[in-house]
Amino acid sequence: MRATLPVLFLAAILACFVQLSKATPTNYVARINTKFIADAKLDADDLTNVVKLAKLCGIGQVVEVRTFHYLPGVSRGIEVTGADYVSGRDVTYQTVEIFREGWFHNARPAKTLPGTSVGLFWVEGLGLATTHAVRLFDTVNGLSRVEVGFGISTNVTDTIINAFMHTNFIIRESPGFESVVKPSIEQENLRRPEMLTRAENKDHYMINFSGGGRIYECVLSSNKVYVVSFELPPTP
Repeated sequence: MRATLPVLFLAAILACFVQLSKATPTNYVARINTKFIADAKLDADDLTNVVKLAKLCGIGQVVEVRTFHYLPGVSRGIEVTGADYVSGRDVTYQTVEIFREGWFHNARPAKTLPGTSVGLFWVEGLGLATTHAVRLFDTVNGLSRVEVGFGISTNVTDTIINAFMHTNFIIRESPGFESVVKPSIEQENLRRPEMLTRAENKDHYMINFSGGGRIYECVLSSNKVYVVSFELPPTP
């Protein structure tokens, strides 16, 4: 009897450990922010599989799972977002796009690479998460996150964003251009920049603001920012 008690005690501890191990993923999933459209909802098991697949794709800590429509059309998709990693004013985070059987207009591939599918869900290609770089700017509305394109230096980002936020830019001098772009840019909320990317021409950049307004092309020359053209955002 004395020899049996330690064995029973050890078995009880192991049983508790197993139960806790099983409960941890469920609790973790419950803390994830979800945004599901009406015709693309995920149940608890689906969400667990989506999170598992996102982790296989390199996202260490999942903070949000959302579903959406591919426009135009009725196909549905899933986007998983990872936690922010902050270094001063620089923030990086990862996202991955996930597909579900029956939701997407293309059929699931007959063969997928190891680690790129879980249950009804899969990712395309190598299944690598996309890393996004964001820089924080202090505005009258608090901190504003500006997504920065690959390879754009901190100095360039700060110079261009601050020039727009403080209306310290120069509109290109050409016949009729200023009369067209000035009324347009005056309607933008220049204190809410959203994204800065590279343009096709060297030292040219594209900037747009929250609210889905126009996209402005600017050039940086001698530490001055010149607005040289603008275009409407792409139609969904």
